[in-house]
Amino acid sequence: MSITITNRAFRPAEFRAGSLDAEARTVEVIWSSGASVKRWSWDEGAYWEQLSMSAESVDLARLNAGASFLDTHAQTSMADRLGAVVPGSARIEGGKGLATIILSSSKSGEQILTDLRAGLPLLISVGYRVSAYEKSEGEGDSLPIFTATRWEPLELSAVPIPADAGAMARAETQDTRSRQSVPVTRRAEGAAAKVENIDMTTSIAADPAETLERSRADEILSIGERHNVPSRVIRKAVKDGNSIAEFRLMAMEAIRKEQEKTQIFGIAPSDGERSDVSFSDIMSQAIQARVDRTYKPSDAARGLIGLSIPELARRAIEARGEGTRGCSAGELVTRALHTGSDFPIALGNVANRLVRKGYEATPSAVQQVARQATARDFKPRASIFLATKGGLEKVNEHGEFKRGTFSEGAELYAIETYGKIFGLTRQALINDDLSLFDRLPQELGQKAKNFEADFLAKLVEGTRKMSDGAAVFHATHGNLGSGATLSVAALAAGRLAMRKQRNPDGDLAGMIPRFLVVPSDLELTAEQVLAVINAEKPSDVNPFSGKLELLVEPRLADTQAWYLAAGRDQSGLEFAYLEGAEGPQIDTRAGFDIDGTEWKVRLDFGGGWQDFRGFWKNPGVTP
Repeated sequence: MSITITNRAFRPAEFRAGSLDAEARTVEVIWSSGASVKRWSWDEGAYWEQLSMSAESVDLARLNAGASFLDTHAQTSMADRLGAVVPGSARIEGGKGLATIILSSSKSGEQILTDLRAGLPLLISVGYRVSAYEKSEGEGDSLPIFTATRWEPLELSAVPIPADAGAMARAETQDTRSRQSVPVTRRAEGAAAKVENIDMTTSIAADPAETLERSRADEILSIGERHNVPSRVIRKAVKDGNSIAEFRLMAMEAIRKEQEKTQIFGIAPSDGERSDVSFSDIMSQAIQARVDRTYKPSDAARGLIGLSIPELARRAIEARGEGTRGCSAGELVTRALHTGSDFPIALGNVANRLVRKGYEATPSAVQQVARQATARDFKPRASIFLATKGGLEKVNEHGEFKRGTFSEGAELYAIETYGKIFGLTRQALINDDLSLFDRLPQELGQKAKNFEADFLAKLVEGTRKMSDGAAVFHATHGNLGSGATLSVAALAAGRLAMRKQRNPDGDLAGMIPRFLVVPSDLELTAEQVLAVINAEKPSDVNPFSGKLELLVEPRLADTQAWYLAAGRDQSGLEFAYLEGAEGPQIDTRAGFDIDGTEWKVRLDFGGGWQDFRGFWKNPGVTP
């Protein structure tokens, strides 16, 4: 939580009647009583500010050192100095801040002294700086309270009109600010206090032009708050330097537009900044909840679930501040698709979620064995291996280490882009036909996963040759068994062959089979071979019970061949997505070739063999 508040703020103060000492030119003032003052910030909105009047909270060092008594908080020249606080006179008594002011003998100081002798009141204001707040939430709809627990009075000023308690004067212009962080303690019943940061704005200087700017900005803020003018209009008027008269016209126009709108649910942010969740995301949640009964939308989206697609289009248009009175369903959908509203984004969000759901729900056995990687571009990827024969070597008495090298393997593959464009017609949207959302995106997700699974299955069964000119599964690679039916003995032969595999440097590769991969036709046989047997003698014990995970891949065309595979990091089979684009990606736009919206499904994907040692194949017995 952070809010933006001013580092220097002002409050009305008062002088104590009967305290004037004309001869000494002094008068006593009450510079603070700690009363609540309503304030406003861009981050927090409206809140109450209180000044703690405990001796521990108020730093009186500046006042007691002889702080200036200024003319309307001006601080550009000595002419602005009307006097000073009598050193050592500032104090806290009875929850109030007191101090004695001595007036200068300048023309302005003499005028104030003359007025005081005549019985005219001295209207003054205190300028102060806060270094720590404690926040407590208001009850119900009440405003939060920020209590200044560490603050410092900086100066006292004579003012012609004391600052209004509801719209305090500011001490800086928009372009003379530097930022710092101030700790804020939030009160919480039954819980330890939590320290947070508040962004504060440090005043650099003030001059007559700056004072006028502050007055203009404060008046605009005050008018805007009284009439509930959208904050974006207020900010624009302050930033663009509009006069008070110009802002009144802007406010009337903004209010007129608001009144022309059809009632919008409160979940739609009024000015685009008051909600942590975008309106497009809220709409997409409502659409998905209608399509997918298992989906749990946020509370903000529940109010939109019963609305038709054209009505959601209306809400999207109105959220932009545009009227929709008298628009037909067709006009609503067309405007929402082509005028930059949140509507196309919401449709795209739904498509993305449902595509991902269909994608993740489709199994792929071979993909569980393969290693997943990330490609930063579309250049060919190569494997990496240690090229130094013999591995680690003993370091001699002189501490000399011999150098080894890593080399790129010759096995390469590159990712490529696959995809299609599909259209969602304007007629379907107008008819509130959600069947396309129910089927099409999830089918697209399933097709993307099926494509990946088919791709990898073809790599396993394919005739692609390695860089040495031999097929992936070849006798020279030591990973091709003689034809045998799936049995414990055949599994033992495959396991032994994998354990004997050696790396390019001649060391044992340490391959241990983790998976048994079979086509659908061998599923029952594989289950029987891997089943736990309650053996009565050692020869009947099944050594593979619980040691191999069965993966059934229906995409394997050879109904007799079966495979052993090491863990996915050692299998040698690898697939990759483009960095930042894992799985299918959906792009949406208002249709040009079709009257509606278009979805483009893109998959940046590729795969290949990086090594042959982590797989072992038995071609089985041809019936």
